Amino acid sequence: MTDWAALIDEIEDGLESSPPVLLDDLPPDPGPVPPALVPRAARALQRMVDLQAVLEGQQAEIADQLSALSAARAARSRQRDGAKPVPHFLDHRA
Repeated sequence: MTDWAALIDEIEDGLESSPPVLLDDLPPDPGPVPPALVPRAARALQRMVDLQAVLEGQQAEIADQLSALSAARAARSRQRDGAKPVPHFLDHRA
C-alpha cells in the first residue's frame, strides 16, 4: 500500500473499529503526504493521539486496581497466618 489516500482510509477504518485496530503492514517510507491530503492526515493523527490518551488512562486505572488487589491479597494472606495487618496506602498524587 503506497497510496496515501488508501493508507489514510485504512488508518481511519482501524480507528473506527471497536476495539481500535492498529495496522501492521504500513509501508516503511510512504514518502511525503500530498498537500491535498494534509488536513485529512492531520485529523487522523489527532484521533490517534486522542485514542492514545484514552488508552493510557485506562491502563493507569487498571494498574491502580491491580495494585490494590495485590495489597488486599497480601493482607488477607497475612491475616490467615495470624500476623497483624499492615496498612497499605495508594498515593494518587503522582
